Amino acid sequence: MGIYRDKTEMKQQSDKLSHKAPNNYLPYSNAIEFIDRQEELRELERRFERVGDGALVAITGQRGIGKTELALQYALQHQEENSPGSCIWLDAKTDVGIQIIAQFLKIYQEAEVTRALGNKALNLEQQVAYCWQNWPEGNVLAVWDDVADYQKIKPYLPPKNGRFQGLITATKRLENSKSIEHLPLDVLDEAGALALLEAVAGGDRIQGEIAQAKELCATLGFLPLGLDLVGHYLATQPEISLAEMLSKLASQSLSEESEPKPRGNMTAQQAAKVAFELSWQTLNDDAKQLGCVLSLFAPAPIPWSFVEKATLVRRREQIVPARDNLLLKKHLLQPIDEDIYRLHPLLREFWQEKMETSDLVEAQKQVFCENLIAVAEKIPHSPNLQLICDMAIAIPHIAAIATELAEFISHEDLMTPFARLARYYESQGFYPQAESWRKLGIQVNQDRFGSEHPYVSTLADNLAVLYLSQYRYQEAEQLLVQALQINQKILGNDHLLVAQNANNLATVYQHQERYQDAEALYLKALDVRRRMLEPRHIEIAVSLNNLGTLYRTVGRYEQAEPLFLEALAIRERWFGKDNIEVVVAIAALANLYREWHRYDKAEPLYKQALHLRRNLLSELHPDVAASFNSLGRLYQSQGRYKEAEPLFVKALEIWHGLGVQENPDVATCTNNLAEIYRVLGQYREAEVLNKQALAIRKRFWGEFHPDICQSLNNLAGLYQVSGRYEEAESLFLQALELNERYLGSEHPDTAYTMNNIGCLYYYQKRYREAEKLLVRSLDIRERRLGHSHSETVQARHNLNYLWGEMKKENIPTRAVTGKKGKRKKAKPKGLAKGFG
Repeated sequence: MGIYRDKTEMKQQSDKLSHKAPNNYLPYSNAIEFIDRQEELRELERRFERVGDGALVAITGQRGIGKTELALQYALQHQEENSPGSCIWLDAKTDVGIQIIAQFLKIYQEAEVTRALGNKALNLEQQVAYCWQNWPEGNVLAVWDDVADYQKIKPYLPPKNGRFQGLITATKRLENSKSIEHLPLDVLDEAGALALLEAVAGGDRIQGEIAQAKELCATLGFLPLGLDLVGHYLATQPEISLAEMLSKLASQSLSEESEPKPRGNMTAQQAAKVAFELSWQTLNDDAKQLGCVLSLFAPAPIPWSFVEKATLVRRREQIVPARDNLLLKKHLLQPIDEDIYRLHPLLREFWQEKMETSDLVEAQKQVFCENLIAVAEKIPHSPNLQLICDMAIAIPHIAAIATELAEFISHEDLMTPFARLARYYESQGFYPQAESWRKLGIQVNQDRFGSEHPYVSTLADNLAVLYLSQYRYQEAEQLLVQALQINQKILGNDHLLVAQNANNLATVYQHQERYQDAEALYLKALDVRRRMLEPRHIEIAVSLNNLGTLYRTVGRYEQAEPLFLEALAIRERWFGKDNIEVVVAIAALANLYREWHRYDKAEPLYKQALHLRRNLLSELHPDVAASFNSLGRLYQSQGRYKEAEPLFVKALEIWHGLGVQENPDVATCTNNLAEIYRVLGQYREAEVLNKQALAIRKRFWGEFHPDICQSLNNLAGLYQVSGRYEEAESLFLQALELNERYLGSEHPDTAYTMNNIGCLYYYQKRYREAEKLLVRSLDIRERRLGHSHSETVQARHNLNYLWGEMKKENIPTRAVTGKKGKRKKAKPKGLAKGFG
């Protein structure tokens, strides 16, 4: 809310001053000179000086008191005209992290910056940290407007390095915010209230009825919002005296209350509502309808393009004059950027009440939902960073129709807002938000259509995929079994949705080591897709890749190879050879050849993937780091340790340069480099890195994840070769306990750890204990992985070698069961290198 010296000055400045900084991204302000808040501005300065580096100050007070305008005036005074990014304005009612990135990208429009931020390895907090780290030099003021929950903005605060200041506006003191200095804002005093009325309604007019003017200010509770609206009402009604204005307020107040109240005793909320009603009475039908439409939007910035399409009145010659000549002129609508507007929350509530009395309420809500659905449909399956930023302004309004207006969404569109909102958040790694939208979508669609409906099964399938990405396999399995059963019942077996359910359920079974169940479902999905789609469809490539990965996992390399080759050919035909989707297929084929020990075929593929990623993405991208890591692993498998080391180092440099420290990929690469140093005898360096990898994985995954057990095994293996047997045994036993508790005693990972402990006991000449574990490990691997799997072969080699040593010392050995059930003793072939 702006305060002006007089109407003449306001008119002179109105065209040239929308007060938006050319190099910063602040809302518009109509204020030419801020009256009666100068002391508050000075107090803000003192508060910032007092709290020092990394200062956070919060302006608090009731709605309509002028918190936002005070913050804006402070920002306008402190922006540096020629310093881009010296001020940043964030609407706390929407996703502040996305807003920070969007404004950063407006400053740095280079493609490399966009590529560096737009990747899956960086979660939103890390992307924001990258922005703050690379923000233009100089002092920066960041403003968070209308904060309700401090914890929601806390992860995105700038670093406390002396050049950043944070200013917050909130209706009440923020909880759990000891580091914040609070500045309570009160209503205006009488002099300030009169100055505001003079600025808006005219100085001569106010001075001519000064007694009535003072009474008017008191009646409105000295609330800036109420005074501003009444002042603009008077400005457009020059024939009305202040005494008549007081009578109108009294009459309106009586109509709003069941019991009359004396003048001057109106609360701030009552004062605002009375002022709204008086303004409403001066509007024509077009303006009233426009106001009601605006009230359907969320309490967030509103793009005018959304309004034009969402109103029943479609002709610009009707709604644009209603906006410009009535709503804007009477300060019922506030411009905050080019073609972006803001509606005061109190006014939004008032207009919502008016909307419910309209004869067109249902038709208008249906049209509103229809057009917001069209906006939601612009969110693709995998939105890139630029699209995420562009769509951020629409998200609160899409959420509003999903939560407040779902009954007015058509049958065919009812799944859309929930699915697209979940997709938007899931693409950024915001899994709790995505889960909430998917669950709500299931409930809303189930309430309307019943449980056996394709929309319900599709939303359940999508929720299961979300659980799958979080390793919540049991929950994912339950949902996918349910979705598959529903779709088979209502759509039949030969349907693409059934293929999708089967494919996703197979993926769950694969992660659960239920390989036979997974194979049957992958084959079913592939069969349906081959019959229902064109031969080179991308969904067929997905099925081929999944089935190939399963075969690679269980060591059926000959069967996996043609599947990967066909998947690569389809992707090349679908996307062209120079496309990032093709790189995925190239890398998958390279991984197969590496595990198959066909290193001559794997190396050129890894190099091709690295080359394409560096050209298509940038040098500073996590996928490029992943390619360096993969090539390093190949060299590591070949014993080319000196060539592998700089590749792992390069990968870590890229991740660290992007600000990625707490990430599973970083932990894996750190672990790989540690293994290089272990083999080269650099045990001290290896220990430091092994501990780093273990710490990252524990912080990232929590109590359990297979990667944590791998890190425990690796660190224990390092202690073993260093002769630190007690420490090694303790870590191996920790890993075994976690494996057995979370994966079960028959899991291949459990066999892996048993094998390692058996090797440790062998080196300690604890042959009986070693034999027991190695026999058990071999038995699990033969049954779960097959006799020809590389891990099974390795386990057999270890047991053979142990028996050879036991024979030398005349220690009786146990027998194992062969393929056909006959008991036999294996021939010693030498202990396999490494640990597991």
